[in-house]
Amino acid sequence: MDRITLHEVVLRFKEPLVTGEGSFAERRSILVGVTKGEITGWGEAPAFPSGRWGTAEAAWDALADPAVARGATPVPPIASAAVEAARADLESRRLGTPLHRHLGGFARPVVARHTLGLFDDPGQLVAGIGRLAEAGITSFKVKVRPGWDLDYVTAARSAFPGIDLSLDANGSYHDPLDPVFDGFAAAAVDLIEQPFRPDDLAAHAALRARRSVPVCVDETIRSVADARRVLAAQAADVLSLKANRLGLSATLQILAIAAEEGVGVKVGGTFDTAIGRRHLLAIAVLDGVVDAEVAPPLGYLETDVASYPPLIAGSVTPDRLPGIGVDPDPESVDALQVRRVTIG
Repeated sequence: MDRITLHEVVLRFKEPLVTGEGSFAERRSILVGVTKGEITGWGEAPAFPSGRWGTAEAAWDALADPAVARGATPVPPIASAAVEAARADLESRRLGTPLHRHLGGFARPVVARHTLGLFDDPGQLVAGIGRLAEAGITSFKVKVRPGWDLDYVTAARSAFPGIDLSLDANGSYHDPLDPVFDGFAAAAVDLIEQPFRPDDLAAHAALRARRSVPVCVDETIRSVADARRVLAAQAADVLSLKANRLGLSATLQILAIAAEEGVGVKVGGTFDTAIGRRHLLAIAVLDGVVDAEVAPPLGYLETDVASYPPLIAGSVTPDRLPGIGVDPDPESVDALQVRRVTIG
């Protein structure tokens, strides 16, 4: 029987995160420790502030069930993914191997993309990118939606012609013939993520066929079967995989399937702490990954629960220590946690 330790923490964003679902000043996350003998592995259940992928309350209740310590799989997905991640970290620590090596990767610098939400005007977006660029970030993902799109993207590209710039529409557009996509292409964006509703694969395929801007699919993919449907529909140039929602095994399976089809994979972030983000960084060095949201968490959080590899020339490199290379810092966790429990 494993011993499960849970810490729920509340972390404030450096500035409110604004998406199509609202404005959020903070986020809740659950750190999950799985212990066998003297070794503990760590994972994270990072509930999105809107509750889109499962609430922190639901994840806590599932993870606190004693059956999880006996090997049961909790729901919602962010809970099961956190346990799976913690067990992978534990096993790689037991073997004395960095998690990225345990998964078959090699330590290398990964360009660290940082995600920005919606802003009231283009000038605010430009200022936000400027602050992060001064800190060494060179790759950005910007949220867009109708009315908050081309003026913002054009302003960002004009102010920063050398940055990598991708967009995330969260399914807010409807027509693959919308001229806004030509405008995005003119601004030399890397890709647009989830331009249409998750169930509208035909629209994604039609936009992809235009070859104006590469198409990435995210919210559509909740399982391996979903990824197969996207590939069969030829609806994406890139698949965005959120391992903290899909789970490690499903993520690795989709990565292999995408490679067979010649489709790249993006490692998607969920505004994680350093614990969850280190898991993403371990995946980001695997073959087939073409993009990764692995920028340092202190770029968007006021405080963090653990250290993170340094940003060097716009990239981060996974540590060579066993597992994810770090434990949660006790003092930081104590200052941020709202509840804690140990089972088993």
